Amino acid sequence: MGKPRILLIDDDPDWRNVTLKSPLRRRGYEIETEDSSESAMDRIDESDTPFDLVVMNICLNQEKDGENDVSKITAEWTVLLDFVRETGAEVIVVSSENYPPPLSSFSLSRTAFRYYDVVDFIIKEEFDAREYRQSVEDAIEKSQARRQVLFAQRNGIANPVDWDNLTGQQIGEFQNALLRAFPNRSDLEQMLTIKMNASLDQIVEQGNLEKNVYDLLIWAKAQGFVEKLYRSAVAEVPGNPMLQTLEERLSKGDIDAV
Repeated sequence: MGKPRILLIDDDPDWRNVTLKSPLRRRGYEIETEDSSESAMDRIDESDTPFDLVVMNICLNQEKDGENDVSKITAEWTVLLDFVRETGAEVIVVSSENYPPPLSSFSLSRTAFRYYDVVDFIIKEEFDAREYRQSVEDAIEKSQARRQVLFAQRNGIANPVDWDNLTGQQIGEFQNALLRAFPNRSDLEQMLTIKMNASLDQIVEQGNLEKNVYDLLIWAKAQGFVEKLYRSAVAEVPGNPMLQTLEERLSKGDIDAV
């Protein structure tokens, strides 16, 4: 996968080329800029490689002097936002307290977040370069993760397992595999001590093994250790078929992921 691609769209050259662009320098991004919705859509159409992120002003081409046609501006940004989201790019929206309502309203930002699933809604008067960089990083990570999944689906490749976001049914399947592999508490405790340098007694209370394993999985999920727990269990009992095939079954969707 090449450099993450970002398109900055703002009709104010200072915001487009300085405020929005400068904080992203030396981050390894390929950055392009446009000053209107029309030129932005042309740039996206003509690009051989899709953009991962589009940072777009919500009020493009407003009149500097005279009265703005708010309905026209609103329709324009809606068309642009629809167009961008159809390409699969993530979006960060930029607005200002000085824009005519409803372009500066809270309800518009809420619409953008809920309907268009934008990554962030930035108000110019509250701009913070550090927060902006973090939003861009989050957007790039989200975009590339989704593209990896789409690539896997198109090429018949199993999706990577999102270990720390397993559903209840998937956790139950993992629980059953651990119970088969470690039929008594001492075996489970030995695996945790040797492979993970952890103490079962400090993680779960004494009691029913089935509940112990469930509580262990919930602890691992909270700590971000679910994959580590799986790898450790497989290494301890490499011949157990339920453990050996668990990852494959999860990645292929054989276990419900909804």
